[in-house]
Amino acid sequence: RPHHISLLFKKMRAGKKDLTAPYVEEFQRRGLPVAVIGRASLNSREEIDALRTALRVIEWPTDTLSVYATLRGPLFGFDDRLLYQFSRAGGRFDAVFDGQPESSEEYRSVVAALKVLSELHLDRKAQPISLTIERLLSRTRSVVGFALRSDGRRALKSLNHLQQLARRFEANGGTSFRSFILELEEQLQTGGGAEEEVV
Repeated sequence: RPHHISLLFKKMRAGKKDLTAPYVEEFQRRGLPVAVIGRASLNSREEIDALRTALRVIEWPTDTLSVYATLRGPLFGFDDRLLYQFSRAGGRFDAVFDGQPESSEEYRSVVAALKVLSELHLDRKAQPISLTIERLLSRTRSVVGFALRSDGRRALKSLNHLQQLARRFEANGGTSFRSFILELEEQLQTGGGAEEEVV
């Protein structure tokens, strides 16, 4: 007869560290079925942090630190060496697109990424917020990367939950992209409503 073991945790995370992950990985390594059930803050999820930073760039395209973090993070995945060389060649970390060094083959991928962010910035007021998020994920193809991670299902569920928050914001009469970002950041900081059910 199969036996069931339950492990109870007071909390699922400590800062950005997932306290359940070592246990889940060990059970999976041994070929044992495992389920994690509870509530987790979206604020502690890497994919949510990356998406929130990219949304800031779409609203504030000259925010140098956010642009750099978005290019360096999991949505685009450029390494520090390439970004440093791009900067040394006269490239700017902003999504107000003009005068970026396109001549070098080496930097074309960085320039293309900045163009994606620039286009989304220009279109952000003419389309639903949820569509902007959907286009960002589609153009970066980052969903595939998130899905292939060990916690891929959970990552995709987090991204879907954020899109649901955008749809809910719009259904309640919200139309301003900036207002959505500010509300989202407030929710993530306070934990109010920005939680996902994890199974």
